[in-house]
Amino acid sequence: MTGSIRSNPKVNPDKEKVITGLKSKFQHQLQKRRYNLVFYEYLCTPHSSVIKIFDCDFRKLRMNHYTFSENLMFGKNMAKGFNVRVYVDVNQWGGKKGIHFINVKMDACEAIKMVFENQVLSTLLVELRRTSNVPYLCPFKGNYLYSFQNFSFTDKFLPNFTPLVNFTFGLDFYEFDKLLGTTKISGATNPKVGVKY
Repeated sequence: MTGSIRSNPKVNPDKEKVITGLKSKFQHQLQKRRYNLVFYEYLCTPHSSVIKIFDCDFRKLRMNHYTFSENLMFGKNMAKGFNVRVYVDVNQWGGKKGIHFINVKMDACEAIKMVFENQVLSTLLVELRRTSNVPYLCPFKGNYLYSFQNFSFTDKFLPNFTPLVNFTFGLDFYEFDKLLGTTKISGATNPKVGVKY
């Protein structure tokens, strides 16, 4: 009989071992972090006299673990027309052109109540709540010092498969379309020594 089809062909055991080994190696590579998280700069820049106090600093506690602190005071109550822009710009190693990974402008009063679908932003918001006195409702009071202290950021915030990139995280404060101040953090995911790519 010609053209017969074998319904249950035997799998070559050597080939099966190779496939299983490759799968295991691939899954292991996904589980291992191939990078170290590094932060270079943390700037808080006022652009208007509406902001009375605006300062920030960060510390490296150990490899892949940093803490951030920030103080912010407005000279008046902020509610109507108070907007924030959140952005993350990334530039992959060897790449010539950066991309806007996240670029969102929204009402600040809505932002403090939001639950973000983006896992990184959602996790950051939980940590912000834990370490700050940021209100859950508007207005942001004038002549009141808002702060977060020892906001902890580690490589656990990022997926294991995060590529090697330089990145900038920014948070701009607006009153309607007038820029009041900018928080900007720059860093990178650098290759671990001895890890093959």
